Amino acid sequence: MEMNLKMYLQHHYGSLTACAEAIEVSRGTLHNYVTKDPEGVLRHTSRLMKNENIKPQDLIKAVLTTQNQHEQTRAGAHIT
Repeated sequence: MEMNLKMYLQHHYGSLTACAEAIEVSRGTLHNYVTKDPEGVLRHTSRLMKNENIKPQDLIKAVLTTQNQHEQTRAGAHIT
């Protein structure tokens, strides 16, 4: 199973709160990235890269996985 953005950040930071502190955004902003706007987290790539375990290609993969999950959820909601 591929990691979505939430799983990826929790894996590398221990919690979303710790990640939000590390990239200097509010917990609410990070929640928005995870639930609605995953590509928004890419604005903070330079701060995320300070964590030596974060790999750019894996971060992008997590963002794309999350976008795909959101699209599937929206598509499923429109099926009658």
